[in-house]
Amino acid sequence: MAVTHKLVLDVHKRMPVGQQRVVVRQGEAGTQQIEAAITKDGEPYASSCTGVRLEVLHADGTWTRVTAAKSGATATVVLPSDAVSVGGICKLAYFAFFTGTGVVETTEGFELRILPAVDVSGEQSKPYSDEIEALLAKLKEQLAEAKAQEAERAKAQKANDAAQQKNDAAQKGNDSAAALASQAARDAASGASAQAAAARSAAQQATAAARLAKPYHIQDSEPPRPERVQGAMWVQTEGSKVKSINKWDETLPGLGLYPGADTYPGADTYPGQAGDWHKYTV
Repeated sequence: MAVTHKLVLDVHKRMPVGQQRVVVRQGEAGTQQIEAAITKDGEPYASSCTGVRLEVLHADGTWTRVTAAKSGATATVVLPSDAVSVGGICKLAYFAFFTGTGVVETTEGFELRILPAVDVSGEQSKPYSDEIEALLAKLKEQLAEAKAQEAERAKAQKANDAAQQKNDAAQKGNDSAAALASQAARDAASGASAQAAAARSAAQQATAAARLAKPYHIQDSEPPRPERVQGAMWVQTEGSKVKSINKWDETLPGLGLYPGADTYPGADTYPGQAGDWHKYTV
């Protein structure tokens, strides 16, 4: 059960006849309660501010700020461990009333004496504010929650990435099959086109070969009759010069004899074959 130290503190802060004193000992954490009756010129005073806290400046120069409770004209605070960790007479101790972040009113000071104890932690003193500590605790809680959310997000992202990779692999397989089918169609069309082109080339070569297969004579004398076929060529030469170029045409009458009403074959008349040379003079 807490030990209550009762004070009467005036907000006009006129010099009192004797300064009020609160004496505690190091290590009495959470057991020492200060109950201050707030007055204004000796009359009970209920501040209109929304908050109140205890402000302490320790003997070693560190400070403590502890949130208090306000009920009408009374302010109550329980001293935490940080408020009683530094031995000696505190340089300052008073209550401050505030709204938002701005201090509006303060009380007169009182003597806060912290007696040393035999069993102490030996830790170095440091400034303390329960508001800051509460904020740090809240930040740690939010950090832990953020880490948990990030872990869930990373897990969901990993699952989504795996699904996406599977989908990409399936799509790649479909694309590959379509590409192979398309390439096969193009190859088949290309092969058919190549075969058609080869057929045309073969026909052209056959035509050229047929043309070149015609007898072609380069000589002075006329080629013998059996070698004179339709389209046969005879380049008639005379020594080292070309005298004429001749092409055999089977449709020409040549030396053929055609009996008429007054034509009678005799002992020295022989029928000739049709055909003659088309002569091209050089």
